Amino acid sequence: MNYNVGQIIYLLNDKTLQVIPAQICEEVVRNTLEGKEVTYLIQMPDKKRTQANIANVQTQIFTDVEELQTFMIDNAKKMIDKLLSDASKLRNVFDNDNASDDNHPLQDVINTSAANKDKTKQAKNVQHKEKDDTMVNVDLGNGMKARVRVEDLTGLNL
Repeated sequence: MNYNVGQIIYLLNDKTLQVIPAQICEEVVRNTLEGKEVTYLIQMPDKKRTQANIANVQTQIFTDVEELQTFMIDNAKKMIDKLLSDASKLRNVFDNDNASDDNHPLQDVINTSAANKDKTKQAKNVQHKEKDDTMVNVDLGNGMKARVRVEDLTGLNL
């Protein structure tokens, strides 16, 4: 794309959706055996007026605010449409009284949640079994602990 020195462009970061204005500050034309090569340097709006080669910028570049706005609105509409479409598909579950639980769109989430509850319940049962009256935890010092049967301690007359 061709730019003019002094032209303001807009950089759209896809990850953060941040829009940063930049200015074309230099046009470099190289004539080589392979042909003419044109590169542009941009100046960022920071205090140091950082310059970078436009080819190294990893953002989408827009030359017009209205074009950028249209692009962003179209993307937002697409995302909203997808969210509503997904919700409509899930809504259909309520309309179909004959649907079995196996066909539920969120069945994997439900099964995972139930499995996690079962594991938690099993873990609590194991802890309760460990807390029987025949065993005692003994601190041996230096961060070491041992589980000892009560009958073994009574034989030591402690």
